[in-house]
Amino acid sequence: EIPRVTGVQTCALPISGSMINNPPFAQPDIITSSNGILETTLKVTEARYEGPISFNTRVYNGGLPGPTLVVKRGDKLKIDLANDLEFPTTAIEVTTNSRARVKKAVRDALGECLPYSEPNVTSLHVHGLHTNVDGIGDYPLKVGHPKETVPYELHVRDDHPTGTFWYHPHTKDAAGLQELGFMHGALIVDDDTAAWDSTGLEGITDRLLMFQWVDFLHDFDNYTFMSKCSGSNMHTDFKKVTAGTDGYRYVTLNAQYLPELDIGTGEYQRWRFVNAISHAFLNISVVDKHGAFGCDMWEIGADGVYYASPRAQNSVFVTLGGRKDVIVQCKVAGSYTLYTYQKENVFSDPNMYGGSLAAVEVYSETRATSIDMTSVTLPSAGLYSNKRSLINSKVSSKQDIILSDWKDAPTEYFTVNGVTYNGLVGNRIALDAVQEWKIMQKYETVDSDLTNHNWHLHTHHFQVTDASVNEVNDYDIGDWRDTINVPKGGWVTVRFKAENYAGFLLHHCHVFNHETAGLKQLVAVVNCSDNEIYNTLAMDAASFGFDISICSDDPDDDGVWATAPTDGAAETTASDDDSRDGRL
Repeated sequence: EIPRVTGVQTCALPISGSMINNPPFAQPDIITSSNGILETTLKVTEARYEGPISFNTRVYNGGLPGPTLVVKRGDKLKIDLANDLEFPTTAIEVTTNSRARVKKAVRDALGECLPYSEPNVTSLHVHGLHTNVDGIGDYPLKVGHPKETVPYELHVRDDHPTGTFWYHPHTKDAAGLQELGFMHGALIVDDDTAAWDSTGLEGITDRLLMFQWVDFLHDFDNYTFMSKCSGSNMHTDFKKVTAGTDGYRYVTLNAQYLPELDIGTGEYQRWRFVNAISHAFLNISVVDKHGAFGCDMWEIGADGVYYASPRAQNSVFVTLGGRKDVIVQCKVAGSYTLYTYQKENVFSDPNMYGGSLAAVEVYSETRATSIDMTSVTLPSAGLYSNKRSLINSKVSSKQDIILSDWKDAPTEYFTVNGVTYNGLVGNRIALDAVQEWKIMQKYETVDSDLTNHNWHLHTHHFQVTDASVNEVNDYDIGDWRDTINVPKGGWVTVRFKAENYAGFLLHHCHVFNHETAGLKQLVAVVNCSDNEIYNTLAMDAASFGFDISICSDDPDDDGVWATAPTDGAAETTASDDDSRDGRL
């Protein structure tokens, strides 16, 4: 029998045919590092999610979401990913049953189900963490098959930014299904001990708010479709418990349906928003019963990187895979709603989710403290400090990255620069060289002009330098992010330096089904100081008639130097570290 998740994981309880909404808001289990090491096992098992719609899914350590991992700068994470799911990885009988082979061939030819497969094969990606990408690190091609335990050893640098990150699966064909089933958890790089001293914000309540998406309505992006098309031998067995939800689609908060958050009048709390939703942007406010803004909010950071100073907001936009850290204060007692609303003509598919996320109960409390948030000094962002900028740096390489659908496919496939992801290296860049990438959308089919994308870069943060339009006021030029929305039909230009770690990295759309359907690219970061490996690559490329010039000191055709000279005035460097991970 599949175990049922309990505690924080119980969204709502059916009693006499009615639903108890607004359960007390709860936090996932927390695992904290000790003496510089966080050592734990993340065990992947089957479980049953109980809520307004109940279904079978896959979880970490029996929880929805998984445990929150908390580390400090300089720590090491030693994680054993124990895949306790069952064989076979797919229930589709292809090699042993001729009738099944014919049935699958017909289905594939008609485009009914591609591209999902291997639902019980998993992996671990630490989203936003600047860490090693070698065989024991955040290696994008590493997987764990059923009944296999895969070790990870991840290093958190001394200059790593402190903030909110998260972890989730990242296999080629099953990540979308597993993430949509709530298989993820938060990872927090904790602030230094004295980071908030003398701000008035030291010791305030700190809450994780991880948003998930339950969707049994759509076609290519819903849980039942992905499960069926992957050949999963774990039946979803979904049941709609009661009326009163948004049809067959709703958002949960830490896997709770419409929980109740409490905050005292005048109290300051830190809320860490994580958009772990598969197919919706969020635009979050606290509103009263008339829809008026009810509490003050200040964004203090995005994607784990602190801003130079707090930014007052009535609503906070969070893209898929993105994070926002927010300070909240409510001055008037009463009942409010944590709400996300749509902006018309901004997005289409996916769109901003519109609806209630939680109840917010503000109770009367006498507090003498009043903080001038405009004067608060935020903690240092470390490697991505606001004193560092690539905007005026010399650029090694300029590239256009085109996100598109694939017009020649019978089903929903997507491409990066015309290529559907195939597990092969699609691009090479030099270690420690400044990249400028223009991320844009291109529509190939009739309906694709209704499709939106966002974009995530593994291992490294990028700096936003330009954009065609900023519909949501989500970022300022110069901000550091690891995930960003690409304007509908438009583009965003970013700069980044692949530093400290040579090896493989991925970049992709973070709409789950878009990524699984091929909208990602594998990039090799080449350590040009290693002549042996670079010369071998150059020789191999030459044998196929290709020219690798990423390590050349000659100017490219566009007049941009291939290897950026050191420019201390243009770029402020964080702490030095001579370590280089990998020799690729």
